[in-house]
Amino acid sequence: EKSIFGALPNMPRSVLLSRVTAKRAVIVRQRDSERQAATTHRPVLEVTGGRPEEALSTEQQLVLDAVAAGRSVFITGSAGVGKSFILKKILQQIKSNGQSNSTFVCGCTGAAACLIGGQTIHAFAGIGQQTNMYGSAEAFATSIMRNKKAKDRWLRCRILIIDEVSMLNAKLFEQLDYTARQVKATLQGNYSLARPWGGIQLILCGDFFQLPPIVNRQDAPKVAPEHRPTPFAFRASSWEASIDQTIELTQVFRQSDRDFVGLLNRVRCGQQTDADLRVLRATANKSAAASAERPTLLFSNNKQVDEINSRELASLTSESHRFVVEDEGTAEGKN
Repeated sequence: EKSIFGALPNMPRSVLLSRVTAKRAVIVRQRDSERQAATTHRPVLEVTGGRPEEALSTEQQLVLDAVAAGRSVFITGSAGVGKSFILKKILQQIKSNGQSNSTFVCGCTGAAACLIGGQTIHAFAGIGQQTNMYGSAEAFATSIMRNKKAKDRWLRCRILIIDEVSMLNAKLFEQLDYTARQVKATLQGNYSLARPWGGIQLILCGDFFQLPPIVNRQDAPKVAPEHRPTPFAFRASSWEASIDQTIELTQVFRQSDRDFVGLLNRVRCGQQTDADLRVLRATANKSAAASAERPTLLFSNNKQVDEINSRELASLTSESHRFVVEDEGTAEGKN
């Protein structure tokens, strides 16, 4: 079950940012010999290129069964294998079981949280600007437990879903595990102290070949040696004890072209061939005008993005309109 995630990587990376129509796309490419070695036993991807809306693959059903059995799971796989789809199915299952009030859905970024209808892991946990992630576990937990709303969320939580877990820092993973044990122990005593995350069922989803945790330059020296070179969550000392079952989804639904899926998977793992590079380079000089749809343009910096957006807006000949909007509501979960 825990096939390729033992010791992933040190990574030179390039970052492409796009703010097209107020949306930002981030692509990070990561490769190194350690990551390549970790993919030696990568399963062959099955390509189907579509499915009935509600149909589940065998692998996805395995995920639902594991969650229903109360196991803490890590769901992973490449793009297009249905990770977001199975998260929605999990939430439906949780709702039908009457567990919604004790389930919290989190993302490691605001964008990830919005996509799954949740909140950031920082907002759920009660991590404020004054919380020192790199301080002692005791001080970290104490700062959170002083926040009554945050403490109440932890006490109520029985199932914690975290999406895009590749961006969760190993140190933060350890601190949250310790905090969960301490909070739960206020009601359940030493029994909770001995259980990973105080007995909370974890449902983690993400792909460690995608975006890594962000470490600010000033925090880089604070990264523990055991979490280097990149502090992925699987490097946390509590990772193995926290995960009962790792399920890697391999059936691709997003693409029907088996050769193209194979190419994408080899690039994902840093094992692209010369033939793969020739295929990719052959697309470099194709005119966007030849495409039925205008492609999304990716640039390496926001200056270029703003120039393109400004040029396209200026080219519009229709009458401009101004709309004034006021939003109101409650900030549920805010401190």
